[in-house]
Amino acid sequence: VSNAPVTITDPTDVTSMITLGLDFSRSWAANVTLSDLGEVGLSGNNAISYQIGSASVLWYPDWQRNRLSQTGTDAATKNTTVYQGLQPFARLGVGRMSNDASINFERANDTHVLFGGGLDYGWSNGLAVRAEVISYDIDAHYAGVSLLYRIPVGHSGYHRSSTPVNEAKTEPAPEQAPEPVAPVAPKSMPVFELGDVLFATSDNAIAPEYRALLVQAAEALKQSQTHRLLLDAFADIRGAEAANLALSQRRLQAVVQFLADQGIDAAQIHGRALGETVRFGAGPERYAANRRVTVELAPRH
Repeated sequence: VSNAPVTITDPTDVTSMITLGLDFSRSWAANVTLSDLGEVGLSGNNAISYQIGSASVLWYPDWQRNRLSQTGTDAATKNTTVYQGLQPFARLGVGRMSNDASINFERANDTHVLFGGGLDYGWSNGLAVRAEVISYDIDAHYAGVSLLYRIPVGHSGYHRSSTPVNEAKTEPAPEQAPEPVAPVAPKSMPVFELGDVLFATSDNAIAPEYRALLVQAAEALKQSQTHRLLLDAFADIRGAEAANLALSQRRLQAVVQFLADQGIDAAQIHGRALGETVRFGAGPERYAANRRVTVELAPRH
C-alpha cells in the first residue's frame, strides 16, 4: 500500500523466466522457476516490478499419455526416450515474491500459493513448446509461451504420442515367433538364457510354439540340483500402467502354472512381474517383443 493514492496506468509487461524440471513419473513433474514479471505502470510516472522464485508440481492427465521409444544409433542415445505430442497439464506450487518500486509500499505477503495450467507440445528431438497461464497472487498473473528442451534420460523418461493407443484395443502385426533355445548343460556357464515366451495383445495364454521352450526349461531344471528358474514378466507400453502391471502378473502366473504341470515346484522358481518396458521401443513388431516372459536358468544363492 503506497503512502499516497495511486492508480494503475499500465497493467501488463513483457516477462521472462528460467525453469529447471524433472519428469519423475508418467503423470507428475516438478519445476523450479525464477520469473521476472516486468513492471506495472502507476500514476505519477511511477512503477513497481515483480520478481518471483517458485517451486511447483505439474500433473499430466494419464488418459491420453502414451510412451514411445526413440532409439539412437550410438551408445549415448540408444534406448533413450523423450516427450512427443500434445498434452495438457495443471500446476500447483508455492512462490516467494520480491518487488522494486519508485514509491513507498508495503507488501502484504512474501510467500504465496500459485496455480495454473496449459498445454505442452513436444517433438522427437526433445524440444517442446509450452503455453500456460499462472496466477501468482491477487495482483500478479502470467500468460505466455515458452520453449523447453527435455534431456533424454534412458528408460526412466517418457514419451507422449498425439495418437493414443491402448494394448487392449490395438492388434499388432503378426509376429514371428523365435525358435526355442535349447538349454545349455549347467556345467558350461553359471546363467543360461533359455529364451522369451511372447504373448498376444492383452492376453496371458501361452501359445503352442512356446510350450516346447518351457518343457525344455523344466527338463534342464530337473537335471540340476544347484539351479533355479528366473522369470521376468512384462507388458508393452500402451494402456494404463497399473493395468499393464496386473497383466504381467497374469502372464507370470500362467508360465509358473505350466511349469508346475511339468513337475516343477514353485520353490524352484523366482518370478517378477515388472509391468511395462521400453526395451524394444514403439511399433507393432516392437510392441509384440515387449509382451514377454523371459526364462533363465541360474544358480541358487
